[in-house]
Amino acid sequence: MKHFTLVFLALFLTIVTSAQLINPGFDSGTEVGWTENSTNFGTPLCDAGCGDCGGSCAPQAGAWYAWFGGAGANLEVGTLSQVVTIANGSQGQLSFFVRVPTAGDGSADDAVSVVLDGNVLFTVNASQAADYADYTQIDIDIDAYTDGGQHTLGIEGLQDGASNILFDSFNLTIDGQTSVGFDQQLNGEKDFVLYPNPADSQINLHFGQRLGGDATVRILDSNGRAVSEQLLGGIRGKLLTLETGWLPVGMYVVEVESGSELIRERISIVH
Repeated sequence: MKHFTLVFLALFLTIVTSAQLINPGFDSGTEVGWTENSTNFGTPLCDAGCGDCGGSCAPQAGAWYAWFGGAGANLEVGTLSQVVTIANGSQGQLSFFVRVPTAGDGSADDAVSVVLDGNVLFTVNASQAADYADYTQIDIDIDAYTDGGQHTLGIEGLQDGASNILFDSFNLTIDGQTSVGFDQQLNGEKDFVLYPNPADSQINLHFGQRLGGDATVRILDSNGRAVSEQLLGGIRGKLLTLETGWLPVGMYVVEVESGSELIRERISIVH
């Protein structure tokens, strides 16, 4: 086995955390980044396989989007949520696109809200269908949340009046800077994306398309000692979840060795 000596630069460097949504445009499909629930469908996330509600339900960009409704007059409760670290800054903005292609019975009770830490930032309902007949960009000031901490972003919908409400293309900017999103990183041939960071009970490694074959995944402590090691077969496009709740608080390195390739990413563990 190869032996590597790791100089742990993180002891001397300040880690700057950027605001980054995982799968912000939903184009990595289901079960990536978002916690998903739907009364009738399992998830609000859709591609062409969901149908098109008569031709008007489609993404704003890419192949996937969030569709709240779709169950006719039956009760449909759909939710999406994820924990995101929002960087320190003076100005923050959350942006997304929304469309109401089908009003159903036009009831204001058919509604979807965007919430941050349980606080409602935006709500749209079926009675506003004329205002949102086409995808419309919404920009929301989130200056109060630019504190370097972890926050929970949610999209919460309830329909029983045959309406359809669509969301797509979420984005976070802090002081005018947008970090490269999850989809863009993998599409740009990044070897893997590691999230969340900082992490508590678990971390996820989503591998891109460049590396194939088998890999050894290690977690290294500040002394360069492997505290966890796992062999993974066929890593191309694979999602690996590692439990980290047992690790003491501190800085670590996730190391992936695949053939002659050796890639490392820093990770902060917080509890």
